[in-house]
Amino acid sequence: MLMTRSLIVGLLVFALAGPFYSVETVSEGDPTIMLLADNSTSMELFDMNVEELKAKLEEKVPVSMLTIASGTNSRIGDAVFRQLQYDNLLLVTDGNNAKESMSFIDLAAYAEKFNTTINVVELGDEKSDTAIKIKGPKSSIVETEYYFSVQLDNMKKDSRVSVTVDGYPIYDGQTSSSTIDLKYTFDDIGYHKIVATLNADDYFDQNNVWYKVVEVVEKPKILYAAYRVSALDALLPERYDVTSVRSVPSDLSPYFAVVINDIMHEISPDTAKIIETYTDDGNGLVLWGGMNSFQGPSEIDLLLPIKAGVTEERDNKFNFIIIVDQSGVVQLSMTETEQAAAALIDILKQRKEEVSIGVVDFSYAGHIIYPLAPAADAEAMKQAMNDFQDTTTIEGTLWLRPAALHTGLIKAKEMLTGVSGNNNIILISDGNIHGTKYLPQAVNEIAELRKMGVRMHVYDFHSVDLDDGVLRQVRKYLSSLGGGMFIDSYFSLNTLFEKGLIIANYNHYITSDLVIDAVVTDENKVTVSPSGISLITTGTGLPIVTVNNYNKVVAISTDDGYEWAEDIVEERNKQMIYRIFDWAIGDPNRKKATYVEVGDAFVGKETVIAYKGPAYPSTSRCTFLPIEEYYECSIIPQETGFDEILSTPFAVNYEEEYQDIGYNEAALKALAEKTNGAVFSPGNIEGIVSKVKSDSKVKVLDKKDVDWYVLAAAMVIFLFEIFVRRIFQGQKNRG
Repeated sequence: MLMTRSLIVGLLVFALAGPFYSVETVSEGDPTIMLLADNSTSMELFDMNVEELKAKLEEKVPVSMLTIASGTNSRIGDAVFRQLQYDNLLLVTDGNNAKESMSFIDLAAYAEKFNTTINVVELGDEKSDTAIKIKGPKSSIVETEYYFSVQLDNMKKDSRVSVTVDGYPIYDGQTSSSTIDLKYTFDDIGYHKIVATLNADDYFDQNNVWYKVVEVVEKPKILYAAYRVSALDALLPERYDVTSVRSVPSDLSPYFAVVINDIMHEISPDTAKIIETYTDDGNGLVLWGGMNSFQGPSEIDLLLPIKAGVTEERDNKFNFIIIVDQSGVVQLSMTETEQAAAALIDILKQRKEEVSIGVVDFSYAGHIIYPLAPAADAEAMKQAMNDFQDTTTIEGTLWLRPAALHTGLIKAKEMLTGVSGNNNIILISDGNIHGTKYLPQAVNEIAELRKMGVRMHVYDFHSVDLDDGVLRQVRKYLSSLGGGMFIDSYFSLNTLFEKGLIIANYNHYITSDLVIDAVVTDENKVTVSPSGISLITTGTGLPIVTVNNYNKVVAISTDDGYEWAEDIVEERNKQMIYRIFDWAIGDPNRKKATYVEVGDAFVGKETVIAYKGPAYPSTSRCTFLPIEEYYECSIIPQETGFDEILSTPFAVNYEEEYQDIGYNEAALKALAEKTNGAVFSPGNIEGIVSKVKSDSKVKVLDKKDVDWYVLAAAMVIFLFEIFVRRIFQGQKNRG
């Protein structure tokens, strides 16, 4: 009986512990919709009856509605952010978010944390309207070409555009292009007025004229120190007031920038200190290399973004890992990105150099499709891509796969670790990568690859299903981080094997939208300093144009066309030369004793006026306050056109509401996808309701106590023991 007593005690103790088990059930939750309606002026372009949509939805589920924008105020991001406490948001908007508002990328990140789903209603039947703008620098140098562009936003048909400078027509024509590139040479110093007019019968008249004021300044003074005749002798005076010397003088105060052409080793310690003080004051230094440069230590080494050394080209062996984006919905055995990869493989296998290729894909995870192998295996690589099939459906439903780029980069890093040669990655992606969930991890992996000496190039792959305006900038951003080439065509891949110059970083004034066409036959043997940013390199990765990240110092590690780099100083590459010097010079007004600067002005928006001068400025328009070495005030213009303050003209343009118009499909689709939402047509009431009900379902764990069952078991055992004991006792008594 000891065993049964022990069992009973054990069951009693177990019952006191409160045993239970869980049962999972699905609750319908609270399928309600918070309908967020954009009632800003730009929404007049769309035939959308929000009240009718609300009424139809209310027949199926409870609906609340809130107006998130009105008039010319479109801070959509801020307004939606304030409603993230709701589980299901339905957004009716054109998606044109004010610049001062929270971005949709940040909004999606917060929505994820709140576990809020944002669905979007697709707008249709758009009325015709195009907005005109002028994009260009606010200043120009007298008697030099000023480059600017006229841009037509939401252009759906051919339009007639006219452009005048100081009332004189310089362009008048019918165009089918959304961008018109123009140039003009100003012969007079002072302020000049540009007006671009769109002659169109469209919905809004407010956005058919754009005004711009350009300040034309005298040629900035630069000091040019060299020991021989150079092609720069003729090139620089076209744009700058050049003082040519054999050595650097002690007084550099008159000059905006100093140029040292292949005489860096002639700089004395005292002159080096003068140059250091000069650059610390915000002035520019352009160091041009050549046969006499970087032949050992010099007195100005610490000022430079590069230093003498060797950037390894890693012999004549080239290794390429091609990373293929397989995110989104995959329905083909050979996707468009894989087809692009196949075309690049065909180019690489034709090279005479020793080339090895590997293939990786990424979506929710990275996979090695084909290990690093000689280019002769090209056909096998393409077949491997065709044969590789990953999960694309779950329970019969197509899966919208995420773009976790970092997973592919990790696989590529594994394949290149310990591999000798010129190591490269080529990314093939449309750039639609989650800005907060996946992009930061990719940035970290790219930094690790750069430490390994691996460059990442990006092929300019454009998805026909997405608006490519923003995504192309993401692709350029990734190629800049990777220190590689932005590959705009299959055949330009050949440049990576040559001394042709490529742009390694587009995120800089010098290289932004720059086109170069040059080959160098030799270069200085240098490496990039920790403070350096490599902007232009050879195709094989050797730095050619490098800038500091903390001052206006730029180094060119080839010569001035004397022997090594004749192409650099050709007419077709003049813009590269001028951008280098313009960046080093900086603001051409900074040495003036008196100066007025007016920011971009728009109707109804605060505009800042900065005044630098010896005396307190006075005007009836506003009250100036001292800010460090200058004075500042602000005004709010009420009319478009040209205005003036302190004898300084400035342009006032139409409200931001009329600048970005039309249905911003790419931004809204990305917002919905990143928050587990979807885009619905206004008539798809059943689809909207079904999605909301599905998202509202919650799994509930019900707690089922079992202590009474345990107690019952203990009682049964106890009674059984009594019953058995009595039987034995009865037999004993009869005996």
